[in-house]
Amino acid sequence: MADHRRIVIIDPEKLHQELLGEYLKQLGYDACPVADVSSALDIMATAIVPAALIDIGTAMGEALDAVRKLRAVDPALRIILITGYPTLDGIIKAVRCGVFDFMIKPFGLQDLNDCLQRATAARCEVVLTEAVRQKVSVLQDLLNERNGTLKIGR
Repeated sequence: MADHRRIVIIDPEKLHQELLGEYLKQLGYDACPVADVSSALDIMATAIVPAALIDIGTAMGEALDAVRKLRAVDPALRIILITGYPTLDGIIKAVRCGVFDFMIKPFGLQDLNDCLQRATAARCEVVLTEAVRQKVSVLQDLLNERNGTLKIGR
């Protein structure tokens, strides 16, 4: 399955992992349900993961620690938090940590699909933009070499 369709689902509840995982598989995603951030990091060490779903339950502090750990490995990762207990303070802290979006329980499965489509598209945009920047830099270096000029301060 294409790497841009791989989604990590972090949820300590096995039943929730299975339900979300099955739904995402029906949508054509490569769902990777795990119980904790350590297992998610193991997957990210061997595969490209454009997005992660984290069910935070009531422990926003633990969720934010997970967000920081995941984004430290891949800053382009799009993280969607799932919560039944949203607070303005929690949302502000999560946005500051780089969370892409929130799903507030109960939510519709189509809403989840729409959110994942936005997340994976945003991830692809970031990756493509970086690839273009690298290509432009290489071309600029080749042109400078060919013209015998030296660009200083880059």
